[in-house]
Amino acid sequence: MFLNFARYIYIPFKEILKDLLKLFSPVQMKCIHIYVLPALFLLSSISFATAQKRNINILKQRLNNLSNNTDSIIYLYRQLTHLYVKDRMLKEALIMAKKECEIHLKLQRSQVNEYINLLELGEVYFNIASIHRSLSEYSKSLIFAEKSLKIYTSKLGKSHPETLSIYRFLAGTYYLNKEYAASLKCIHLAMDFHAKLEKRNPEEELNLQIILGCIYIQKAEFDKAQKILIDAQDLYYQYEKKVDKDLLNRIYTNLASLKLKQRATIEALAYFLEIASNRRKLYHENHLVLRTTYTDIGFCYYTLGNYHKALMYHRKSLRVLYNNYGELHELVAFTHNHIGGTFRMLEKEDSAKHHFYKSIKINKILFDKNDYNLIDPLWQLAKLNFKNKEFETVQSLLEKCIIIQKQHYGKNHSDLAKMYLDMSLSLKEQANYKKAYEFTQKAYAANCKNERIIDNFLMLTIIELNIRMSICLPVSKIKKSFLLLNPIDSIIESCQKELNFQTDKENLIADIRNICNTGIELCYLLYQLNKEKKYIEKIFQLIEHNKAVLLAIQIKEQFFLNKNAKNKQQQLHSKITRIEKEWKKAEYYNDSVQIVNLQHQLFEYHKVQEKNYSQVKKRLTSQKPIELKVLQNQLSEKQQILNYFYGNEHLYILKIKKNTIQLKQLNLNFDKEIDEFSNYLLKPEQSHERLIESCQKYDKCANILYQKLLSDSNCSQLVIIADGKLNYIPFEALTIKKNNEARGYHQLNYALFKYTMSYATSASSYYYQQYKHTNKKNGKILGIAPNYKEESELIALKSNRLEVKYLESNFDGNYYYDKQANKETFKEQCNDYNILHLALHGYANQNELDEGKLYFASSAKDGLSSKLYSHEILQLSLESDFVVLSACQTGIGYWKKGEGVMSIARDFMYSGAPSVLITLWQINDKSSHIIVQEFYEQLKDLPKDVSLQQSKKHYLKKASAFYAHPYFWSGYILLGNKNRIYIDTLSFKKIWYLGVLILGIIIILLIYKKLHL
Repeated sequence: MFLNFARYIYIPFKEILKDLLKLFSPVQMKCIHIYVLPALFLLSSISFATAQKRNINILKQRLNNLSNNTDSIIYLYRQLTHLYVKDRMLKEALIMAKKECEIHLKLQRSQVNEYINLLELGEVYFNIASIHRSLSEYSKSLIFAEKSLKIYTSKLGKSHPETLSIYRFLAGTYYLNKEYAASLKCIHLAMDFHAKLEKRNPEEELNLQIILGCIYIQKAEFDKAQKILIDAQDLYYQYEKKVDKDLLNRIYTNLASLKLKQRATIEALAYFLEIASNRRKLYHENHLVLRTTYTDIGFCYYTLGNYHKALMYHRKSLRVLYNNYGELHELVAFTHNHIGGTFRMLEKEDSAKHHFYKSIKINKILFDKNDYNLIDPLWQLAKLNFKNKEFETVQSLLEKCIIIQKQHYGKNHSDLAKMYLDMSLSLKEQANYKKAYEFTQKAYAANCKNERIIDNFLMLTIIELNIRMSICLPVSKIKKSFLLLNPIDSIIESCQKELNFQTDKENLIADIRNICNTGIELCYLLYQLNKEKKYIEKIFQLIEHNKAVLLAIQIKEQFFLNKNAKNKQQQLHSKITRIEKEWKKAEYYNDSVQIVNLQHQLFEYHKVQEKNYSQVKKRLTSQKPIELKVLQNQLSEKQQILNYFYGNEHLYILKIKKNTIQLKQLNLNFDKEIDEFSNYLLKPEQSHERLIESCQKYDKCANILYQKLLSDSNCSQLVIIADGKLNYIPFEALTIKKNNEARGYHQLNYALFKYTMSYATSASSYYYQQYKHTNKKNGKILGIAPNYKEESELIALKSNRLEVKYLESNFDGNYYYDKQANKETFKEQCNDYNILHLALHGYANQNELDEGKLYFASSAKDGLSSKLYSHEILQLSLESDFVVLSACQTGIGYWKKGEGVMSIARDFMYSGAPSVLITLWQINDKSSHIIVQEFYEQLKDLPKDVSLQQSKKHYLKKASAFYAHPYFWSGYILLGNKNRIYIDTLSFKKIWYLGVLILGIIIILLIYKKLHL
């Protein structure tokens, strides 16, 4: 306890003593007693705050006693200035500094020759400039800093270290005053002078690089900012022992700010939490520098929707500010605004208003009525009133914000664009679509500067709202809005390139769904007016931007990466994905210890990823959806792709054939039938007692869905790219024609009999997966069939062993049973076989926090079931062409908007498997064995999709009225590549062995005959 108490006394004493020693010169030494006594008094004081006040009082008394000693008065004013600054009494400090300045100016005027203490005057000017900057009076600060620079340049030269420090100060102050061109000029001058110095000054160089990075972030030149800040990071590590430790935190802060601009919120949060951890080691808990970090962390949590945690960090920030500045400071007002905004999202209106009005009150006391600090609280109040439908107040507040915003930041700024968007939304709610549309156009113009988009993601929102408004206007406006869809591909691509973490990528794709939905609606309207193919092509592109994009990118990357690069990339991706998932779970359960541990791990892996930034970026530049005509060229005359998209109000179906394409729109009024169908499908026990009645109900529901989803498909081979709820139903279990006379499920007219079906996650992934069969000469199977006798949590499987025994009897490969069928064996051998057959238990559900897993045999090492988790599957980097997951629930998982079902099957595809046989529910053990065995029999001669169709037909021929229920046979579906696969049968192997044996005998006989002649 005593040590902690001493630490809080020693730290401020040490900082003040350092500042005092900097002031001493031979001239000042005669006044040293003026500084030493207060310093000693501070050291012996129990309370730092009390010591500070007493110290100031002593100096004031000495100031009165030394009225005839000019040098003493000068340095007393100097010391009081420093003490007031330390005590955050900035206005008092400014008075002392200006009084010192007046004495210097009087002395300068009284001198006949050049004033001998001109450098001291330059230092006073610099002190005044620093105080003005701390008071956020940047224009005044620049005036005095320029005066200081003029003196230092004339006396010491442009390349003197002290002159360069002033250049750096000016650069920072111009940046704070939003004068980026002037700031850049100062930075480049300083950098040029630094390059000419004999002795390098890394600390100054780092400060300049940090400011330069900040400017490029504000100018939305993210590539330049990234490069400069990474270079600064490398320079810091080069001179780590010689520079201020907090410089690294400042570099991290700016990299995090860059990530926030790029919507990489998880990545930014990892940075900020690391910064907070570092700074708590360097400073005391109430140090101002921690306030900035707490605010940034709060903003990240706010963006991620964790408002309670955001509120906690904003309150921490406010506490630090109160301890340092008191109540009247712009940063205090700024933080009140953040707290109010968080309360607004928590729907606590009274608390929100309290903080907004507090922010406005402080700003009005400190600044004039048109100061830019008033923008945020007024804007937040407008949002609050919008929710309460007080639209006149909303528009009045927004008009004030727009006027102030233009005065301070000009006509081209992303915040101005957001205000125009809010105005548009307000007008839309009042059904004033024409004026709302005009404000979206203003927003578009405000978010561009010199023909460059300032904020890419914001532009997507602007385009989406513009299109939504135009749909309510004449056709000419609709056609004009269609042109805004053209740059979407490049904007989305640009946004995707900047993201490294899986969560950030998924969030981006989910957010893009709104513009995809609105764009599709617009294109559909135009297509009804004019059947031009360009509208269909645009709909296809927009759908593809919301269909398993990350999986499609990974599948495409596998064609361009060599094996080592692919393995390295997948290992890193897997580790980061695992930590992200665990971090989400820790955040959900508020496990603070685990959160800190995982955050640090995530940050360390992120640094590794950052080193490969340019390489990752280069790979992603070509990641665009497959072109429609390229996809059509791959199809045969018998094939048709059915691409579904769940919109906000409609279901859209693209029916793609080799030479034609059709578009269909359905109202979303059949969700009830989908839910009923799923209920009938997954609960066969309800059919047993009232077989005929339940069969008829099923048939009616299945036929309704068929009429809506499949009825006019006239090709025999279908590829289904589902969306939303459709991901969880097997289309072959729909019925093409009702059979009112049916007495059991064996008499229903299933779509299975009309169509051969396979499934895909997106058109792009399907296209690239068709070319993926690489191991054409290796048709061996790795079979896994564990038992679960020792597992109390798992039901023992009977048919899985029979399933794999059948494979062993007929096909070449290696097969493992019981305890040998463990996870270690699978991971070691999975890349030695072209077909992986896993007959075991699986688990998945639709909760994002629960990770999917496969259950292998119990390991001798731990005596527990060896679970293969999703993140482990991602590390496999498979070379197999086909994976058969004869396990429960391998095709289900939580549905991620825009990315699809996050299932175990998806993980295997991400790891490199182009084709996976999966299950949609907890499959029946006996029927599974029959279907899988027949599937492999057919697979000897037929493509995979046809083989699966034939095996299901084979099952239905022998099934009873009840066991023909689709629950028992339709749960298996084929995902991805559907082509025929080479498979080694034992019969060929025996013939080959026999041939070799006969040939060997013949050779031996010939040799024997020759020897005996």
